[in-house]
Amino acid sequence: MDDAVVPAPETLAAANARIVNAHHTLPLAQTWGAGRFSSSDGKRYPVGVQAPDAQRIARYFGRGRGITFYVWTSDQHTHYATRVVRTTVRDATYVLDGILDNQTELPIEKHTTDTAGYSDLVFALFDLLGLQFAPRLAGLAERRLVWPRLRGRHAGRAAARASARPRPHPRRLG
Repeated sequence: MDDAVVPAPETLAAANARIVNAHHTLPLAQTWGAGRFSSSDGKRYPVGVQAPDAQRIARYFGRGRGITFYVWTSDQHTHYATRVVRTTVRDATYVLDGILDNQTELPIEKHTTDTAGYSDLVFALFDLLGLQFAPRLAGLAERRLVWPRLRGRHAGRAAARASARPRPHPRRLG
């Protein structure tokens, strides 16, 4: 296996983008969605060889080592980005990577993750980039939701945005 030819990550990303772009134009793919909505999640796999990113985490891999593939999937059921990431780092660290490095024609506007892909900072970064973030949060009833009280030049803008959005009834949150 030492003389195996392995394509560079950039080559794989370019090839994947061509496949996703071709799929994006298919009528069947258009019936599933417009390519504007995506989700991402990490999947952990045990590895039987020494790998630079492999970690020992008994909870996931027993006595062995493993890696995490973090995958971004569009509403057209295509993976438009994939990364091998550290298993010991929370998924939220990587949520924006595939979206900002999107090499496809998919016009991603809204993104969702599970609880591991959520953080307050991710919410703020999505807002600054003009994107929507809609995580699926486990245990939402036990969480405390906070609306910041801004002062100065941001207060008027935040108040205008807040009044334009429909507010859910507090009893319906939990």
